[in-house]
Amino acid sequence: MAHLVKVAFNNEELLAVVSENKQYVSIAPICNFIGLSANRQKAKLKSDPTYEAKLLKVQTKGGMQEVFCIPLDKLNGWLFSINPNKTKPEVREKLIVYKKECFRVLYEHFNKKATVQCALPDNMSTRISGYKGQLKRKQNEIDALRMENFALRNRIKELENDPRLCEAYNAALDTMHAIDDLRGDMAELYDMLLTMIGKMDRRSIFLGALRQRVSIPLKTGLKE
Repeated sequence: MAHLVKVAFNNEELLAVVSENKQYVSIAPICNFIGLSANRQKAKLKSDPTYEAKLLKVQTKGGMQEVFCIPLDKLNGWLFSINPNKTKPEVREKLIVYKKECFRVLYEHFNKKATVQCALPDNMSTRISGYKGQLKRKQNEIDALRMENFALRNRIKELENDPRLCEAYNAALDTMHAIDDLRGDMAELYDMLLTMIGKMDRRSIFLGALRQRVSIPLKTGLKE
């Protein structure tokens, strides 16, 4: 027979139903608390088998009652599916914060998983290292030009009343133009690096999905 226990959820205390060593939560009191129609939510949960909703008989002070429940580990997903604009004003902001946290946790979980499972195709690591080396060299050139530009600006200040000011000013402009050109080169190299990493991620995701379907080891060294 199912029985009631108190459980902690998202810094709140809920009354849960324990049946066959598994914890469930009743939908009706949560709907009443946040301002939703319990009947509509029951229909929604019944229509989606992933929620595993069911009726459980529970002994209460008023006698044996049937309670519509979902497993406690499905509660996050159900709350995540609720539109905050349809809830009571006093709980709306709290639900928005909760859903934002769900988005962040889901992204970090799947992004980290994809990164761990990622395998570099042949020569990809070498090519990425090459791009990184070029970026570093370009950055060093920019740093050197910045120092040169700084020195020229100081020189200009010293020569404000000197007829050679125009020549020094033009040299500073040339230096600034050179910096802009190098920045363009770095942007192009950075875009190429992102493209290579994007291809690597798409290949890894495709190979991971294919590996799960055929259940055999696959080589990840695809040729471009």
